Amino acid sequence: MSTPVHSHPTLLRSTSELLRYPQPPSSNKANAVKYSDEFCKLYSDHLEILKYFYPTEKSKYVNYDDIEEVHTTKSLRIDGHGMSMKTWGMSLFSHIWWARDDTRDPHYSGEGLKYESVVLKLKGTWMQVAFSIEEYEVAIDTLKKFIPHNRFKC
Repeated sequence: MSTPVHSHPTLLRSTSELLRYPQPPSSNKANAVKYSDEFCKLYSDHLEILKYFYPTEKSKYVNYDDIEEVHTTKSLRIDGHGMSMKTWGMSLFSHIWWARDDTRDPHYSGEGLKYESVVLKLKGTWMQVAFSIEEYEVAIDTLKKFIPHNRFKC
């Protein structure tokens, strides 16, 4: 007899994670924005992924301590070919939830991707989160100030 989905703790935790809207950490002047673009805001203790939740476009907040690994689409060899990437939501052939970026073309336009994306493997969940960044070097250098270097796989 199969276990109902609602009683499986891992599935329940992952599903509820997608449905809840975490509140932003309390702000203070010491935790000012260190990097910001159309897709994300990086602070000294967490990041805010903009336009994450579908269909509300609410942000997702991730504490740096909760990040197990940091990848990029280049390091994962995701280049827009096939269906491994989406404009917004979960792609068919991966465990990655993509924050909204209308310039990300899942069917590969032939011109390449406009922005590089960061893919985060979080502790305690099978779901990975991904978001675009406008200034790759600046954003990665900023993240490296707050996340241990051994977690970077890019």
